Amino acid sequence: MKKTDPLAVLQAAATAHEAKNHEAAIKLYQAVLALDPKQPMALHNLSNIHLERTQLVEAEALLLRLFEATGYVDVSAMNSLATVYLRQRRIADSIAMLNKAREVDPAFPETYVNFSAAYLNGGQAEAALNFAFEALKLNITNKYAFNNLGSAYGNLAMFDEARIAFETAIDLDPDFFEAILNFGSLEARKGNHEKAIEIYTVALSRLSKTLASQEDVIRYYMAFSQLSIGRLKEGWQNYEGGFHPNILKSNARAPNRKFKVPKWKGEPLDNKKLLIWREQGLGDEIQFMSCLADLKNLHPRIIVECDRRMVETFQRTFPQAHVREQVADMQLNAIHTDYDYHLPVGSLMGFTRNQIDDFDKAGAYLMPDPIKVEHYKTWLAEKSDGKTMIGICWRSGMVDALRNLHYLALGSWKPIFELEKVTFVNLQYGECEAEIAYAEEKFGVTILRPDMNLKDDLDEVVSLIATLDYVVSAGTAVAIIGGAVGTKTLRFGLEGNWTKLGTERFPWFPDLIPFDEPADALPQALVKIADYITSQT
Repeated sequence: MKKTDPLAVLQAAATAHEAKNHEAAIKLYQAVLALDPKQPMALHNLSNIHLERTQLVEAEALLLRLFEATGYVDVSAMNSLATVYLRQRRIADSIAMLNKAREVDPAFPETYVNFSAAYLNGGQAEAALNFAFEALKLNITNKYAFNNLGSAYGNLAMFDEARIAFETAIDLDPDFFEAILNFGSLEARKGNHEKAIEIYTVALSRLSKTLASQEDVIRYYMAFSQLSIGRLKEGWQNYEGGFHPNILKSNARAPNRKFKVPKWKGEPLDNKKLLIWREQGLGDEIQFMSCLADLKNLHPRIIVECDRRMVETFQRTFPQAHVREQVADMQLNAIHTDYDYHLPVGSLMGFTRNQIDDFDKAGAYLMPDPIKVEHYKTWLAEKSDGKTMIGICWRSGMVDALRNLHYLALGSWKPIFELEKVTFVNLQYGECEAEIAYAEEKFGVTILRPDMNLKDDLDEVVSLIATLDYVVSAGTAVAIIGGAVGTKTLRFGLEGNWTKLGTERFPWFPDLIPFDEPADALPQALVKIADYITSQT
């Protein structure tokens, strides 16, 4: 082989690539590009190696060089770039690239497979379902299409159809770890956690060297099954993989912030400062932040970055800590640098709550504003005439087919609205006036609307909830706030909620009482909640 013959070097690179000798292949592809910087196969194949290694910046740069040299004519390379964008969570860019690819070749199955993956990541399950079917029309044995079909069905709560799709994908390739992983997730949704852990363990055992980077993804999904059956230490360890870029956006820990200082691993702080930063939704943030009470001796050296709406409440609750709004640049790089270590708040669990007995010290911790509490006590006293005061929240601000399984429309709250000597207070954030008016007319009740923005004025919300006798809520941030301030909170939801940690209660906050039912019997939760309130009054 002549070192100056790019085609001969390319052949050697392809041979090494096919043999999965990636280190050798990388060097040879680079040698090809040194001789011919625009060689398309070398650019594409080298980008694919970087993509397999989740080296997304490098893969993108190579593909853009390819298109600059050849134009957007290689539909396979266009799909590769769409996959890079998807892994970077640039969903709109991914879909735009796939539209270009479809124009070049409308009959290329991989384009439709990637369309379905992009729409899955964007939370559009119906569109994902349609594109998976389009892929199967072109290639009925496409395992990736069946895998995406299963995921779309699962997100639409069509679990039997999802199971068949995943089983078909695995039949086509018994070592298809992504389908195995998704099949495990489906079993977990159905409450079969031991079976799910078994499936995840098989997936881990079958990882090839090229797919080793997927280990954290599998362990993260396994964590929820482990936590669901009370295996806390293992569960929190595996939970650490939740920021992996290959995890669906709807399931991942987020935001995946970037820091120049190391993640805290429990080292003595001495005179150094630790940053604890918020992650995921508001309810998750408040729930996890309760563990700061376990680190009281560290408060003088702790900085807390939280949702801007919670700064006032958290600063009052943790007066020795420095609390501020979480900020980052467009690439999620940290802006402040006044600390020596950082830790996402969910990772506190592995330091403080590794067995269920550790939750014995848990309890209400949020400190409402006493002046605001007195204001709402006066307001409610004028409105309630001594009646029991119940705050109500029936859904999240985000709704889709899967989330809707956890909610009960206000028109179905007859058992609650039939309670006697009760004043109802709206805690539902977002646009809900039509729903409230409908319930008032249907059941002949009055629902008080507090004069505040229930989504943004959270210090007001915390203080209002602290004055109530009960909160009846779906599994939203309102329920978490209720438990965190010590108001008796009766939460309805589907059975199998992992946050119960293998118990029949909600270990985080004793005042939050779960009433969980199967999906087809969820309305019975309201009957049981009404019976509970009646027995207490």
